[in-house]
Amino acid sequence: AVHQLRDLGVVLYTFADFATVEDALDNIARIGAITGDEQRAQAPIDESYRRYGKIAFRIAGRQRPTVLLWDDWGTTVGPGSSAHDIIELAGGRNVAAEHGITGWQTIDAEAVIRMNPDVIITPYDPAFAERLKNDPVLASVKAVQDGRVYFVDHAVPATCIPCSDAPGPSSSITWFLS
Repeated sequence: AVHQLRDLGVVLYTFADFATVEDALDNIARIGAITGDEQRAQAPIDESYRRYGKIAFRIAGRQRPTVLLWDDWGTTVGPGSSAHDIIELAGGRNVAAEHGITGWQTIDAEAVIRMNPDVIITPYDPAFAERLKNDPVLASVKAVQDGRVYFVDHAVPATCIPCSDAPGPSSSITWFLS
């Protein structure tokens, strides 16, 4: 199909990088360049950095809690992903990254116990967050003991960081970490 469109003279652009927050911002800038509307594309990028600056100011000097994103498939995430970036930008320390996790990887309850996060976030199922809170296997985990296991809806786009005042992962996670 791509070759057929090109044969018809249709100009196509490929966006291959979507893993990190920086990738999302770069793609916005690229769309602005392609459409000749760089200024309009720059607005959400600037808003992203403005919001991050506000968060960074608010959390400066605070101890950063360790955060584990763990979904109901048993996977977590490290560097090279927007979820990792959002945890870090919101003021947390991604405990999975501190334990050598990169990208998306499967972990089990024993790994969660070893990591002993201050906060656990699950992005897909509020019922899974409730199960974690009440799982006797995880009773020794600090996040479970302190009641800091949260559902943060993944359906709110990670690109919410550049959105003006929309609720989303970065604002929700910042709230949970404070």
